[in-house]
Amino acid sequence: MARYLILAMECPLCGTNINLDSQSAQVRCPGCGNEIPLRDRLCPYCGAYHNKTATSCQKCGLEMTRRCPQCGALNWVGDEECGECGATLDMVALLTGQLTTTDRLDQQMAEARQIKDLEETASDARMERMLAKEAARQAEIRRRIQEQKEQERKALTATGIIAGIVLIFLLVSVLAGWF
Repeated sequence: MARYLILAMECPLCGTNINLDSQSAQVRCPGCGNEIPLRDRLCPYCGAYHNKTATSCQKCGLEMTRRCPQCGALNWVGDEECGECGATLDMVALLTGQLTTTDRLDQQMAEARQIKDLEETASDARMERMLAKEAARQAEIRRRIQEQKEQERKALTATGIIAGIVLIFLLVSVLAGWF
């Protein structure tokens, strides 16, 4: 904000510091009485002063330049004719084309709703991806549990077969009189 907004200036003739808060479009130096026109620096809506590169007011947010309908050159919003081609800039069209504060707020609210909707859509897509990853992870866990159960069943079967063989061997040994 401070880059464009000018709160004070130095008189080009005597160097006296001039506070711009209480000035109009014609600044008067309190030191030497020099009058300095600031037409291209004064916001026509709120009266804040800016450097010449500012295109919108840093205080009220309104545009301070407009394009010439003939050549497309940027002109100060209060200019009556284009500085490039000399075409007349219609002041009535400018004044009737300005958005009221309510219109600007409505426009900003609509933009905010659009941004919110886009963020919500992106958030939903992220959530769907996360849920799909979680479902795949859960399926992998279930598959590994099934594999582990199958291995345990095979090990139990093998243990049962070995125990059965040992039991049969002992039974045959007892019957044969070896023990």
